[in-house]
Amino acid sequence: MDETDLRGEHANLIKILLRKRGDIAFHITELERQGEGVRADLAHIDAVIRLFAPDIAPDAMPERLRHPRRLNYFAHGEITRRVYDMMRGGGTVAAIDVAKQAIEEKSLSFEDRPGAPSALKRSSIISVSLWVAVLPRPWHAG
Repeated sequence: MDETDLRGEHANLIKILLRKRGDIAFHITELERQGEGVRADLAHIDAVIRLFAPDIAPDAMPERLRHPRRLNYFAHGEITRRVYDMMRGGGTVAAIDVAKQAIEEKSLSFEDRPGAPSALKRSSIISVSLWVAVLPRPWHAG
């Protein structure tokens, strides 16, 4: 089979992929332009810092680090798998029930431990509950 046969056979797929490629290339160009603007803003801020504090080198200031978006309590896709496993059991699945089961199986305590902030407990439950609330539901439990 030659190349022209494949092109005809997959013409729609190729059109879609070319359109998607164009969208991504456009997005990259826009992000690069935005990056140029942000770099110019940084250069202006550095110039003002040098005006008011010539002894401070702005480049020597540490950059702010990005904080991880999630805690490493759960592997990628683990919460989704847990929710679907509970939904297979039938009935209604409450987000708090998924959170409680996950925390118990991970040997994390619902009770505050000395030295561990209660916010950790609350944030873990809230994170799992929010994740469960936005999951797509491919079938109805019950």
